[in-house]
Amino acid sequence: MSKTLLFIPITILQLVCCSIVTARNQNTQHPDSTSTKSGISAQTQSKHDKLLLADGKEMLVDVQRVSDRFIFFIKPGGSNTDWIDRKEVKAIHYKSGEIDKLDTPQAAAEPAKPKDWQSIEITRKANDIEGLSKVDDIEIRLISPSNRSYQSAKALERSAEVSIMKQAANMNADIVLITKVNHIRAYGDPPVIIMTAEAYRKR
Repeated sequence: MSKTLLFIPITILQLVCCSIVTARNQNTQHPDSTSTKSGISAQTQSKHDKLLLADGKEMLVDVQRVSDRFIFFIKPGGSNTDWIDRKEVKAIHYKSGEIDKLDTPQAAAEPAKPKDWQSIEITRKANDIEGLSKVDDIEIRLISPSNRSYQSAKALERSAEVSIMKQAANMNADIVLITKVNHIRAYGDPPVIIMTAEAYRKR
């Protein structure tokens, strides 16, 4: 009779303990085990930036830099910098909570207006370009449309100067220094002029 009384309490105690342990195991989860619809834990997402791609996919990354053409990033757990074309990304969701939408059309920049070639200064004095920044060298070769002598040569020289000024304007220069003028007149051929110059920009 005494053995039976001792066996029953021990069995009940074991059942109670097993029930408590089972309940705790069912209700307790590791913080990292909370999953999102994408299969990535919320804690993992909060540690990284997220790229929302144009095809609807998502990428968890650590964004390093965003340029006009590319987005540079490091993959979680990686060490090498990778990149993706900016056109393939709709938005960047930063871990700070900030969202950068990249698919928003930007206002087209106004094209730069070409410089007026008539504003280009022209000189033959080296002192006039002291302290200025050189842009490039220019060489012009023109052939006179007629066989006239000196008068046509002077007009040809002026035409060469105009051509040089126009090239200098395209270079965004401010002044040109004429360094050499060479008139060529072969017998029976129209006059030819070769003019070289240096384009400079004022600081």
